[in-house]
Amino acid sequence: MMTFAICDDEPLMAQELARRLADFMRERSVTDYSVSSFSSGRALLEGAAGFDAVFLDIRMEQPDGMETARLLRGRGDHSLLVFVTVLKECVFDCFQVEAFDYLLKPVDGARFRRTMDRVLRRLEQRTAEGV
Repeated sequence: MMTFAICDDEPLMAQELARRLADFMRERSVTDYSVSSFSSGRALLEGAAGFDAVFLDIRMEQPDGMETARLLRGRGDHSLLVFVTVLKECVFDCFQVEAFDYLLKPVDGARFRRTMDRVLRRLEQRTAEGV
């Protein structure tokens, strides 16, 4: 089962990402997945661990999304991190935490689907390698 986390302090954005994810998975006929939503980095860090992919806003209360990503990596988490933010200026910071992708709000549907296609390919590759 694939596991996804959405971490955004804006409930409407979290709902939109969950809807886009569900629509994408339905289009690809993928049914074996789960989505968990978190309203803060702290809640994500205290919640379940080991998600396959995490959609993470940057601009949130402390710890913000970038610090949350650093803390995840610091504890050995290998989730695919996809930042979803309005902050264009943080794009280069995402390399420090080995982010998988960086989506700008408002999220473009075609860009989201391309990112998700890559996410699925990477997760399939990890499964094949036994990672």
